[in-house]
Amino acid sequence: MPSNYPLARTAEEFYPVMKVRLNSLDVETALGVFDSACIMIDAAGAIHRGLEAIGGELEKYFSLGLQMDMAKRHLFTTGDTALLICDWSYDGIARDGTTVNMKGTASDVIRRGDDGIWRYIIDNPFGTQRRDAL
Repeated sequence: MPSNYPLARTAEEFYPVMKVRLNSLDVETALGVFDSACIMIDAAGAIHRGLEAIGGELEKYFSLGLQMDMAKRHLFTTGDTALLICDWSYDGIARDGTTVNMKGTASDVIRRGDDGIWRYIIDNPFGTQRRDAL
């Protein structure tokens, strides 16, 4: 894991750390904010389990070559678990020349691990959208 990228030691630190790591467009760097038992839910509602599967999903987004714009709405914490709600979007011209305008509101769950680092346990980027509306 690249050492020049931070890790979140508090729930409040998670959002800025996650934003920097995801916008690195490097799968290994981004996976630093995911717990090994994490799940990611894609736009169709399919569940991807574990770091290898999540890395494959991240690569699809990173292949666009675009920075993700993000804005935190809410962070609700109890003990070692928190719910993070944030708006995100990709807007621009992808590497392949196609126009991209994709957005969502994520409802994510993060947890403090035994090492004191906060990581995703549920990454649900389309969390507030009805699956039949996508």
